Amino acid sequence: MKLGIDNLAWLGGWYQSQCNGDWEHSQGVQLEALKPRGWQLTIHLTGTSAANAEPQRVSFDSTGGDWIACSISRDRFEGAGDPRRLEQIIGIFRRWVETADREEALAGLTAGLTGFLLVWEAVREKRKRQKILGWTAGGLAFASSTGASVYVGGTMAVCCAVWLGVCLWRRWWRHAAWLAGAGVLAGVLLMPWILQILHGAHAGNGGGGGTSSFPFKLGVRTFLMPDAMVGKNRPGLLTLVNAVLLPLNYFLEFGFYLVVGWLGARRIWRQGLRNQAEWGAVTLGAVSLLICTFVTSTVIKNNDLGWRSALVVQFVLLLWAAEMWNEGTIGFGWKEGSGASVRRKAAPVLVSVTLVLGVMGSCYELCMQRTYPILSDIFPLKRYAWLSPDQQLGRRTYALRSAYDELNRMLPASAVVQADPRGGVGNAPAELYSGRQMVADVANCGTTFGGSEKYCREVILPRLKPLFDDRRPVTMGEVEQTCRKFSITALLFEDTNPVWKDKSSWIWHVRPMISNHYVRVIACDGAAGESGGK
Repeated sequence: MKLGIDNLAWLGGWYQSQCNGDWEHSQGVQLEALKPRGWQLTIHLTGTSAANAEPQRVSFDSTGGDWIACSISRDRFEGAGDPRRLEQIIGIFRRWVETADREEALAGLTAGLTGFLLVWEAVREKRKRQKILGWTAGGLAFASSTGASVYVGGTMAVCCAVWLGVCLWRRWWRHAAWLAGAGVLAGVLLMPWILQILHGAHAGNGGGGGTSSFPFKLGVRTFLMPDAMVGKNRPGLLTLVNAVLLPLNYFLEFGFYLVVGWLGARRIWRQGLRNQAEWGAVTLGAVSLLICTFVTSTVIKNNDLGWRSALVVQFVLLLWAAEMWNEGTIGFGWKEGSGASVRRKAAPVLVSVTLVLGVMGSCYELCMQRTYPILSDIFPLKRYAWLSPDQQLGRRTYALRSAYDELNRMLPASAVVQADPRGGVGNAPAELYSGRQMVADVANCGTTFGGSEKYCREVILPRLKPLFDDRRPVTMGEVEQTCRKFSITALLFEDTNPVWKDKSSWIWHVRPMISNHYVRVIACDGAAGESGGK
């Protein structure tokens, strides 16, 4: 989470979502002015979504009069600080609350499938009480799935909607009734969350000046091979080639499980769907496959929806693989049949091929991940500007990691360490090694997942970027104002920053906290004092 970006607006939205007619009148949020100067923020958590939070505490006090102290327990949050720290206090509360609700795709998948199975068993159960318990638990599980991962939960919702249609078509009335009831219960439970999301999206579009767009679009799952051959400047041809190469794409992506899917499809073609369980598995798998193939997320460039929605079909294929292995359809031994042992034919060959490809792919990835940094410092390999412009990747990375490790020991958890906010993939060393917060990492300040891109573009970046480039001289007054504006504790400069190369720039006239051949860290509070030292 980035501090200084709409924390006050977030608190307003969070407060509104917790109002229930009682909490806001009896306890709620209290903001007081401290004597001689400072703020005291108290938020009572009993009856809110943050109740029973994990106890945490953080504090920071500098010789320059900057201080902050925050703690959270199971029933309240208390934060205090100097007059300039109010937004940072709110930011700490926001980080603690949001960390407790982190989205996890596997948790969403587990909850969604558990809900589906609970409703399934509720239909088969003869005791009325057990039926109601299964229905209730199923609805709760569906709601939990969406709360854990909106992409997985959304995929499960579409799967269940299609399964409801199948049940009505096949006249499985009890299945349809209990599934619809669990879906309604999940919808009711999720309604406050949905309204909060819609309200936050409306507020963000109104205040941030951004454009509203639908979060999904139709397309064909991309494949690196046609992307490289055709190029993205011919979208029609690229879509056609991606569609034609879908079998190859999924063969390389699914491997062993594609063989399982092919064997399962062949069996269904020959024998048909024999029972409700097979109908259910095929429905979940087919809908999930269609979503991850033809629906794309537009929220970020990476198609998160395509990656996460595939978890459902992968789980179905995993179940099929276990069943086929147990039956002897796949494997390398002999299976019993009609009193005689018969040899399996195609399956062992396909399993062997996919196993070899999978191992080769894993070995390639492992070798490239581990050896490329070393080889790039020895041989003139293709370079990535965001990684290293020269053959000093190893030394520079070690220097940056050492600096960040030292900062993690020196500074409190609430500190803000700001490096150069880069475009593209962002500041990789900061993402990997920094244990402290930052104002901006990538060129849009991370507003893809929340916050105002307009504020980032018009306020944050114009203040930060001049500190790291050499387009114009920067005064110490500007540095101090920027640090105060965004509550920055320290600035980290690398030898690849343009300002580093200008030996007359301000960074060479301030005594650093940490300094080596590749890194220079300067405290924002001026405690280090001015010096000409390196």
